Amino acid sequence: MNRHQLLLVIPLFLMAPLLGAAYYFLEIPKAERQALITLQNIVSSKADRILQWKLQREGDALVFTEDKHFQESVELLLQDPNNPTRRSFLKSRLDAILSAYDYEVIFLVNSAGEIVLSTNPQITLVPLTSSVIKEVMASGEIQSTDFFKLSESSINIDWVVPIRSPYRENTKPIAAIVTGSHADHFMIPTLKSWPIPSKTSEILMMEKVGDEALYLFASTHNPSGAMSRRPILPGTLETVLRHEAGRKHDTAISRDYRGAEVLLAHSRIEGTPWHLVAKIDREEAIDPVIKTLWWIAAIAFSAICIVAMTLIRVFRQQKHIQSLEMESQKARKARQIEALGNNIPGGFVYRFQLSSSGERSFIYISRGVEFLLGYSPEQLLADSSLLPSMLDEASQGQYLDCEARSAAELSPFKQEFKFNPPNGRSVWLRLNSLPHREEDGSIIWDGVGLDITERKQFETQLDKFSLLAEQSANIIVITDLDGKIEFVNQRFVDSTGYSREEAAGRNPRILKSGKTPGSTYEELWAALTRGLRWEGELINKRKDGTEFVEFVRITPLRDRKGVVTHYVAIKEDITEQKRIADELEQSDERHHRLLAVDEKADQRPGTA
Repeated sequence: MNRHQLLLVIPLFLMAPLLGAAYYFLEIPKAERQALITLQNIVSSKADRILQWKLQREGDALVFTEDKHFQESVELLLQDPNNPTRRSFLKSRLDAILSAYDYEVIFLVNSAGEIVLSTNPQITLVPLTSSVIKEVMASGEIQSTDFFKLSESSINIDWVVPIRSPYRENTKPIAAIVTGSHADHFMIPTLKSWPIPSKTSEILMMEKVGDEALYLFASTHNPSGAMSRRPILPGTLETVLRHEAGRKHDTAISRDYRGAEVLLAHSRIEGTPWHLVAKIDREEAIDPVIKTLWWIAAIAFSAICIVAMTLIRVFRQQKHIQSLEMESQKARKARQIEALGNNIPGGFVYRFQLSSSGERSFIYISRGVEFLLGYSPEQLLADSSLLPSMLDEASQGQYLDCEARSAAELSPFKQEFKFNPPNGRSVWLRLNSLPHREEDGSIIWDGVGLDITERKQFETQLDKFSLLAEQSANIIVITDLDGKIEFVNQRFVDSTGYSREEAAGRNPRILKSGKTPGSTYEELWAALTRGLRWEGELINKRKDGTEFVEFVRITPLRDRKGVVTHYVAIKEDITEQKRIADELEQSDERHHRLLAVDEKADQRPGTA
């Protein structure tokens, strides 16, 4: 090898380490910046999802605060906490809300913070929730607790919703609803999910307590670290908790609780003391660069040109792979959203847009709308006016008012509407959505529509029965199978002198006078136990001690399966009729006796 060749070869061999060093010092910062950007995007997305979850939970509270009938039922139960009918009614309402909104437990507490009703009597209030209840009772505002450890494997958060009397305005709350949510249902899956493959990536949720960092949930490398504390030391990721309030987002290179060097992005969740930290080991973040560097160095020793061409190909291939991965992720998310929307039982999800010029259109609507309203998603996407055209006359005005108010205030759109689809079957839907404003001034609502037709029909039937019972001229009493009174109408109150509260839970024998033959009661129960109807007369006694006679018809009440669940008694006060009949009978007897006396007088001797 001559000198000239050596001079050519030496630069070639020197070029490899020089290119490697240049590549290292150029790509390592770039890889770190790209990783930090990715982390920032991830932590911002997670923070937004958690904030939306929090806002949705607060919005769910309107189910209680806007329902006057519910508030009335609460006030009535507080007046008579042991009333089984009211307890059963409210318990069923709370159970339905528990199921619909995926709560862990729902409590009804009085103004003293004492539990009046619970969907799970085995779960009690923790001191943290009790203190928040006192604050809510004083302020009248919806509040939530911080996350707390209910057990070794259970992290919970409670929302406290004030309940006011529907009859008085601007009054202090008379009670509160406490809704408990388990972190496993949303928070932990949200924190554990990561959009791209990674071995060391992790999302931490913490808050500052004094001079310490409180880890709200367990970390990947410390499964038992939920609700644990660590001191805030210089050079550790916990120092993000000391950032000034004005800095909502930040990125840094620091060391985590293992002492490992990590890249991190930090975000505060607005309106909460919670901080999210998305992190990844720096070693993993720069690992592709290191591997590429070794590969470049190995190839460079054989041929600098091949290395250069290979690098170009690798870079293009990486970009193409990333593009394919991003498209695949978008397609997968789109399929997941579509599958979720199409599988909502008795409902659908939608995204609706009101442009700045006032044009309305659906951006997305799931397949469930076709089953409920008869129009396919494709038809509604092509002509959004089909949906409001099916509203009945009363609902049309409500819909426009609700839309205008939600658009002006960016407040939740929550309303129940009656639709008249082309198939002629009326459908009641509850539309529930959250709006946000786009940069072009348009308003977009993301929401869900749920079929509440059966509930509305049940409420209508219940109202009819209540009106019928209250306006009936006869006494109506409903008991359970043990004879405990569950319902009486106003006629019962007027006739017996017992109030509804006094009668509730007691046996009808409170009216027993002792003058009805025992055989009558034996016949009565013999018929009822066989599931047969009984009718007859009973001599009863009012609260003031006066006696009266009733003609009674008692019928077993059966459920849809034919099982007897209650007894319904329809009674008529026939005291006056009995008195008149007795007087007529006595008058006939006197008349017959007078006739008999006259006949005997006619038969005496010497009588003309």
